[in-house]
Amino acid sequence: MALLTPGTLLTLAPEEVALSFEVPLAPLLSPANFFRLDVLRNGQPHTVRVVDYQKHFIWGMTAGIIRNLGKQITGE
Repeated sequence: MALLTPGTLLTLAPEEVALSFEVPLAPLLSPANFFRLDVLRNGQPHTVRVVDYQKHFIWGMTAGIIRNLGKQITGE
């Protein structure tokens, strides 16, 4: 996460990042935009946190970090 000046160009490390996209802060501050999703990993069931923004899924640890930051900002 970052606050960027409009027009900032990003250089991605393809071995670490497949895609970057911008999300306004407001949708990330609303708990209503987060949900839990059951997935199978290596044949084992797991529940992960997800936030969906314009068909981009932010999930797992990243979604958890964003949700916890939102709690800090909003005082939840």
